[in-house]
Amino acid sequence: LPAAAYALVTEQRFPAEKKPTMVMLHEALILAEKLLTDNFYGGREPGFADYMTYPFMERIWIWTHE
Repeated sequence: LPAAAYALVTEQRFPAEKKPTMVMLHEALILAEKLLTDNFYGGREPGFADYMTYPFMERIWIWTHE
């Protein structure tokens, strides 16, 4: 997920790369959703993975909104 988010930021300079970047982001989000088996990645309480992915989840709308 962080790699896909970083690709979104860097593709702002290269608009032709947007479609492959969006495909990579969707694949990363699908994988993240499959790994989420409870309220948080760490189980019933937030853990390290939750705190590390939260900033990316909050900013995805900003980067993908047209």
